[in-house]
Amino acid sequence: EISSNMSWTDGLFPLLNENETELTQYLTEQIGLLIVTVSGLRNCIGRKAVQRAREYIDEHYPADIGLKEVADFVYLNSSYFSQIFKETTGENFINYLTRIRIEKAQKMLQQPELKIYEIAQAVGYNDQAYFSRIFKQIVGLNPIDYRRRFGI
Repeated sequence: EISSNMSWTDGLFPLLNENETELTQYLTEQIGLLIVTVSGLRNCIGRKAVQRAREYIDEHYPADIGLKEVADFVYLNSSYFSQIFKETTGENFINYLTRIRIEKAQKMLQQPELKIYEIAQAVGYNDQAYFSRIFKQIVGLNPIDYRRRFGI
């Protein structure tokens, strides 16, 4: 039991001979350090999760993958994953996935024996018209004109 002459800190910290103001300052500093440490760990974990996610996307881009699947793969909530993905990469998930698919398609378009619908399917688009529209948005040319420009 704490007597009426004692503060609550005297009862909790009998070995500390500091007044309540000094103790409050000390605890505030410690909490600040803890917040900085937790924030640093969060950033490190976030960067590692995004790196694993990028590797997963690079390997599975032809499949019908989405944000939730990739977030689950790195054991993060979809909303939080979306936030740290954009903070880390500078682009949102769908733009990243689309860019990877189109970059792969550009390489495949250099192989004249491959048909455009085959390339579309190989990079994750089942609809050739949709693929061509997205390709043109990103590259500025549709796949046929892209091949022509490079003499393929």
